[in-house]
Amino acid sequence: SLKLECEKLLSEKTEMQRHYVMYYEMSYGLNIEMHKQAEIVKRLSAICAQMMPFLTQEHQQQVLQAVERAKQVTMGELNSIV
Repeated sequence: SLKLECEKLLSEKTEMQRHYVMYYEMSYGLNIEMHKQAEIVKRLSAICAQMMPFLTQEHQQQVLQAVERAKQVTMGELNSIV
C-alpha cells in the first residue's frame, strides 16, 4: 500500500511538472508576442509622427483625436476580441 502511495505521488509529481512546463512555455510565448506587438506599435507610431507634418492643421487634429480614441481600450473590448 505504501508502494502504491509512492507511485501515485510520483505520478502526480510528473503531471505537475508537465503542467509547469506547459504553462511556462505559454507564458514565454505570450511575453514574446507582447514584445512583438509593442515593437509594431512603436514603428507605427513613428510612421504617424513622420506623416503628421504633411497634413493640414485640421487633419492633424483629427489624427491626434483618432489616436487618442484608439488608446482608450476597455476591458469589454478586450474580452470581445478574445
